[in-house]
Order: sequence, then structure tokens, then C-alpha cells
Amino acid sequence: MSRITPIEIYLLILQGKFVLDTMGCESKSDALDNLKKMSGKDYGYDVSKWKEWAKEYNAYVEDKYKSDEEISEGIKRAMRKKRYGKS
Repeated sequence: MSRITPIEIYLLILQGKFVLDTMGCESKSDALDNLKKMSGKDYGYDVSKWKEWAKEYNAYVEDKYKSDEEISEGIKRAMRKKRYGKS
């Protein structure tokens, strides 16, 4: 399984599908600010445009997981593993 990138996490937060209080990102506006800093672009809250940008720079590979929910599950597994040494 591939690693989950910060961009994937920020996109999930931007969509309201995942809340994470690490990586300096606690809200949708934090996720947006981080994406703008990383990209130098400002697509506002338009997730489809952010995904287009990310794909163009090979930062977000949609084939990596079948859905955003699977990315969320991957994040949760990684957090459990780090916290408890389990998957």
C-alpha cells in the first residue's frame, strides 16, 4: 500500500470527509491555506479543480485508492498503528 500524501489529506478535509487535528490542519480553511501555500494557486473550495492541479503534478493519484473513504480508512489504520502498534 502506498503512503497517503498531505495533499490527499487536505483534499479530504476540504470536502468535509475527514477531520484531522495534526499537520497544522484543523479546519477546511486550514486545509485550503496549506494547499495554496504548497501550490501557489487559489482554487478556493473547488475540490475538483484542486484534484486536477494535484493530478497534473502527480501529487494525487486517484487510482491509488478506489475512494476517498478508503483514503480515510488508510489514515485511520496508520494512526492506530502508530498509536497502538497495530493495524
